[in-house]
Amino acid sequence: MKFTITIFVVTLSALQAAASTWPAACGNDSTQFKVKTSKKQAELVAPETGKALIIFTESVSGDFASDPVVRFGIDGSWAGANKGASYFAVSVAPGEHHLCAVRQSGAKSDRVNVGEATVKAEAGNVYYYDFKITRTAVGSPRENGGGGLPGTPHDMTAKEAETVDTVAFVVLDEKEGKHLINVSPQSTSTAKP
Repeated sequence: MKFTITIFVVTLSALQAAASTWPAACGNDSTQFKVKTSKKQAELVAPETGKALIIFTESVSGDFASDPVVRFGIDGSWAGANKGASYFAVSVAPGEHHLCAVRQSGAKSDRVNVGEATVKAEAGNVYYYDFKITRTAVGSPRENGGGGLPGTPHDMTAKEAETVDTVAFVVLDEKEGKHLINVSPQSTSTAKP
C-alpha cells in the first residue's frame, strides 16, 4: 500500500513540475517588463541587410480593468513585451526560430495559455505574429459592493459578471499585419530590475 501511494505522489509531483515548465522558446518567468506605448505612429523600418524582421502585435477585446501585458520570446529569451493593442519589431538572422507568447501576470491562470510558433525566416522578409486576448462575460452578473450599509439603494451596487479569457497566437498575412501596426501604437519595453 505504501508503495502505491509513493508512486502516486511522485507522479503527481512530476506532472506539476511539467505544467510549470515553459516551452524552450520562452524566457525565464522571473523576467518582467515595464512597457510604454507611443501615441504617435512610428514608421515601420525595413529589415536590416541580411536579416529578417519579426513584428509582434497584441490584440485585445472585452472589458479589462487595465491593458494586459504580453511577453514575446525568441529561441529561449524574451524579446520584449506589448501592453494592450500595440506592437514592436525584432531583427533576426535567417533560419528557423522558435517563438513564444504569454501574458505577464501574477495569476497562474494567465500564464497557462502559452502561444508557440516556428518561423523559417528569410533575409529581407517581414513576419507578423499576433497574440489575441478575448475576454467574454459568462453567467449572470453578481453583486459586488454596497457593503450592506443601511439605506444603500440596491441600484447603487456595482454588478460584475464572471469572465473567461481565451487566447490565440497566430501568424498574420502582410495585409493583416500592416493594418494592425497602422492602427496600433508602437511599444517599448524594458526588463524590470
